[in-house]
Amino acid sequence: MQPPARKPAERLAQRVALLAALAAAACGDGGDAASVDPPESGAEDPAPPLPVHLLIVDHDAGPELPGGGRAGALLLAAPRAGGGWSEPRLAAFDPGWIDPTDALELPDGSWLVLDSSWGIGDADARGAIFRVLVDWTDATGAPAEPVLHGSSSPWWSDLRARQPVALARDPDGTLFVSDREADPLDLRAAEPGRRTGCVFGIEVGADGQPVRTEVVAAGPELVTPGALLAWGPLLLLMDADANPRGLSAPDGRPATPGVLFDLLHLGGERLAQRRPHVLLECAGTTSPIALIARDHGGRLAPAWVPELYLVDANFGTAPELLGDGALLRVDFEQTALQAEDRVAHGLRSVLRLVADTRTLGAHALVDPAYGDVLPDGRLVLADANADPRHLGPDGTGKGVYGAAHGAIVAWDPERPGALEVLLADATLVTPVAVRVLRRTPSGTR
Repeated sequence: MQPPARKPAERLAQRVALLAALAAAACGDGGDAASVDPPESGAEDPAPPLPVHLLIVDHDAGPELPGGGRAGALLLAAPRAGGGWSEPRLAAFDPGWIDPTDALELPDGSWLVLDSSWGIGDADARGAIFRVLVDWTDATGAPAEPVLHGSSSPWWSDLRARQPVALARDPDGTLFVSDREADPLDLRAAEPGRRTGCVFGIEVGADGQPVRTEVVAAGPELVTPGALLAWGPLLLLMDADANPRGLSAPDGRPATPGVLFDLLHLGGERLAQRRPHVLLECAGTTSPIALIARDHGGRLAPAWVPELYLVDANFGTAPELLGDGALLRVDFEQTALQAEDRVAHGLRSVLRLVADTRTLGAHALVDPAYGDVLPDGRLVLADANADPRHLGPDGTGKGVYGAAHGAIVAWDPERPGALEVLLADATLVTPVAVRVLRRTPSGTR
């Protein structure tokens, strides 16, 4: 995931003319235009606690490092009996975790944590994946609060990787890693400084260890590959800077609207090359950074297509709202299947703005990033610099329009004008992802 602190601010002004069209689409879609103040974190709620914990990936929540800065970490927040969430606690960290960016659960209940800068300062710096085990029992075997056991040794790394940023796992068990700097085709040899990346596929053996890694997508069409989502036959890739048609902003400067690709599997074995198919050109977005999917919402798309939301970390362009984030929904519908469409799943897509400063209020979303879906259907998001409690600077200096403490927020697609602050305290330094951690029926993982 492209860290929120490193988003290019100069692209913001290019979106002013396009925002009006998206706002009109939002109004036509039934969005609530009223600004709603978020409730206080930890407010009592008569509803029973959700049967999940929140696993938070934070760039800087770990201990201070000898050379300066702080280690990355995993935090856990538990549901409270009266509703709401406990303060997040430090659950796992390692001095080698420099920039953890994503986390993914495996079928055995363990988690993979992706660090985009592991090995930094070494000649072979290339990022890595670490495996974290989760124990839901105490020393006697009785159910207990989850305990995380990390490792200092990478579970996966690859000499071709440079800055891996996102993870996904398909129904067949193949893992995918997007890398926004890797250049396996050596495109920079002919064009030094070229921005390009790729997607790796990882085969996992019966013992749960990676056995083979191949480049499954690469080429000039990939500029800064980021968020990944595997859903049924789809393998979606968000590239925030792709611009295949050379679109320009209203003032004539080159625009980088971003592209949502479907990485098409054209046959052969699981790690065979995939073809990036343009599913959606995200005109009007600035920093489309994350994808969140819910079960099909009953629209015109076939049942195997998700209800898909795109998180833009830097959507606001008005001077007083520079950098404010937004949520957009990707609506799919099935088209008449031509020969090419049969390979590309025959989908047509439309992007609709569903939540930004006009519905949520100024600075409700500041640097939103990766998220998940709660059991009640709400989207839960990490925001690296939201600071709804006005705690002030977090000491990292990471942020374009603010470098404050982060927060975990929830947004309900059925009530688009409301944003609830779930967690906001000094423990959250630069949260960049939040995932839902579920207890298994046996109580162990």
